[in-house]
Amino acid sequence: MGTLNKKTLAAIERRFPGMKGVVQREFTESDSFRGLCRDYVVCVTALARWQESESEEGRARSEEYSELLAELTEELEARLHAHGA
Repeated sequence: MGTLNKKTLAAIERRFPGMKGVVQREFTESDSFRGLCRDYVVCVTALARWQESESEEGRARSEEYSELLAELTEELEARLHAHGA
């Protein structure tokens, strides 16, 4: 597993600590889950960057990324619960 994948997996495990086993299994077995995890990490990083901006664009982008992060989190939770049941 490459460094980027290890960092992505670690970030998702921290976000969903009670589902570590399911996260690891899905991350290993599912390309689409790995892609969703990468999207989540990219979104978290972008949101943090835009939240530091004091510009009007920064506020607008921060709001957009917050909404996207909520959607990605919801999708990850649904996938994890569906495969962890």
